[in-house]
Amino acid sequence: MRCRRSAKPGSFGCRRIAGPGDSVDPVLTGEGRSLTRPLLLLTRPVEETDTSRRTAEAAGFDVLVAPLLRVEPLQWTPPVRLPDSLLFTSARAPGFAAVHAPELRAIPAYAVGPRTAAAARASGFALEREGVADGNAILAAMAADGRRDILHLSGLDTAPLDIPPGAKLNRVPVYAARLLDQLPESVVDAMRNETIFAALLFSARTAARFRHLLTVAGNAPADMRIVALSEAVAFAAGEGWREVALAASPTLDAALVAARSLWQCSCHGR
Repeated sequence: MRCRRSAKPGSFGCRRIAGPGDSVDPVLTGEGRSLTRPLLLLTRPVEETDTSRRTAEAAGFDVLVAPLLRVEPLQWTPPVRLPDSLLFTSARAPGFAAVHAPELRAIPAYAVGPRTAAAARASGFALEREGVADGNAILAAMAADGRRDILHLSGLDTAPLDIPPGAKLNRVPVYAARLLDQLPESVVDAMRNETIFAALLFSARTAARFRHLLTVAGNAPADMRIVALSEAVAFAAGEGWREVALAASPTLDAALVAARSLWQCSCHGR
């Protein structure tokens, strides 16, 4: 893994792109004491906190929780005329859709990526195909399969898609991810005491909100490291962070590998 520090205008500071093959050997202090459990700030939604915390702790981290979103189901009505296919671009949508409209589970479903596909299968949907985390690409694949009447079950806030010629896309939000207004007091105290090694940021919306809440609490980005799930998340977080790490893929496991690599580089001064 390559570590680089940069003071160039427009850069994100110290950027590290980590992959599963990167070393995660214990780091030793000058006294020879092993420091292998850095404290991470986990910003996943309230409903996903427990699972994410257990994953991070099993990977060798201590965890402080600061949810930036609360996920809530929305009231919605399935179309009277059933579509010829379903599109999922969020791993949260299948669960809400299955509870509210179980009759849709027999319709061929397409998922934007592996995580969303796994959620669709677990919720009982007839998965036809999964993509590689590109909404426009999976929509184009649906058109190539002859899908013309597509029901897009999504969150309230979602990125726009390019609809292929001849296809009709009916987007129906089935849940809302509401941004929270403040950080827990325990998190604010930990920031002031500089005991948090890095914050894990999982979406562009939460990255921007984290920066806002950080400054509202009287802290500066220059005092905080972040681990971003993608370039888009890092961009939304803005500039001026102490250090930035990028996950090699948009998964929690990859983010944890990036966090460990960032920890090792920081301790070794690379």
